[in-house]
Amino acid sequence: MSERRLRAFVSGWALVGVAAVLAWAVYRLGGRGLDAIQGGLDGRQWVVLILLTVGFVYTEGVRTLDRKWVPTVVER
Repeated sequence: MSERRLRAFVSGWALVGVAAVLAWAVYRLGGRGLDAIQGGLDGRQWVVLILLTVGFVYTEGVRTLDRKWVPTVVER
């Protein structure tokens, strides 16, 4: 196997591993979130849930993962 193909394989394997770790976290925490929603929320709790979700998606998803962390992982 050439060095270029080996590097591509290792990079792909690492990206699959990182994606698997993130997917496992979403799976575990998603169940807890669905249980809370199915348990019933009042109006104030819905507003807080929506505000926190939008805030976390922007700060953790867009600013951290998309702009900083993922490009660093892909670069390595």
